[in-house]
Amino acid sequence: MAASSKKPVFLVVILVVVLGIPAALWLARGVIATSIARDELDRRGLVCDERFSLEVSALFDEATIGPTRCTRAEGIVEAIELLEDFGVVAGDAV
Repeated sequence: MAASSKKPVFLVVILVVVLGIPAALWLARGVIATSIARDELDRRGLVCDERFSLEVSALFDEATIGPTRCTRAEGIVEAIELLEDFGVVAGDAV
């Protein structure tokens, strides 16, 4: 009896791992993309305000950057500001 009662629990755990984790990551794609983009911009010397956000489409073929202002301590361009949403569409590499 003990062995048969462990089978459903094991199947539920497998389903959570196989379906739940990828689903959670897919649902959090905007948060993950925002974090990665913010880190990459920071690495390149651009600091964006707290409004910076990146929303990624369900198929990962489009992204929208929300209104934000980013500044750079040195260089030709000191700041860039997006006053409204800015869309980026994936395309063929040139």
